[in-house]
Amino acid sequence: MKKYYKILLILPLLAVACNSNSSKRLQLGKFTVKIIDVDDRKYGYDIYKDTALLIHQPVIPAASGNSGFMTEKDAEAVAKLVVTKISSRHAPSITKGELDSLKVVHQ
Repeated sequence: MKKYYKILLILPLLAVACNSNSSKRLQLGKFTVKIIDVDDRKYGYDIYKDTALLIHQPVIPAASGNSGFMTEKDAEAVAKLVVTKISSRHAPSITKGELDSLKVVHQ
């Protein structure tokens, strides 16, 4: 009986430990967006179609320099726009004007 109590006590701790470094994932139709951590507390995103990685974006597209997004929210907003473009069979490129309209901080 004591063995089962130990297991019940350990399981929640394992769940917290496994989730502490996990990245945010969003399912958008056939696409999955994964918000990733990059250097210096910045963010980027990966876009998958089914299980295939389509786009790995560790820096802000269309912005000068090689800096990641300041917030997960910014990375998510741009990733959602890219998925919308891909779904509509448009090029997944992003312009500075689109960054501005999404209120994404960039240089």
